Amino acid sequence: IRMAQLQITVVEAKNLTQKDTLSENDAFIQIYLDEKHSKQKTKVKQDSNNPIWNESFVFNHLHGQNTLHLDIYDEDAIKDEKIGSVIIDLHHLYDKGF
Repeated sequence: IRMAQLQITVVEAKNLTQKDTLSENDAFIQIYLDEKHSKQKTKVKQDSNNPIWNESFVFNHLHGQNTLHLDIYDEDAIKDEKIGSVIIDLHHLYDKGF
């Protein structure tokens, strides 16, 4: 089994769709590879549609987990609302020998 560490830094988001009626988003991002069991998340940034995190995360990355998922949510008391998501293909890292 080939394993490596994958380090990513979540810098910021801009112009998020506002999910709350009376205030801006309380945004956070869940980050995970193909296997959802190792989810990590950013801190919640209160009242901002342009949140800045500058947070780094490390994943023990099994070769063959080819996709990095970032799901952004608006934190709410009853149920968090999904704002959007980004999927990043990691194959190009393998092609370069990482």
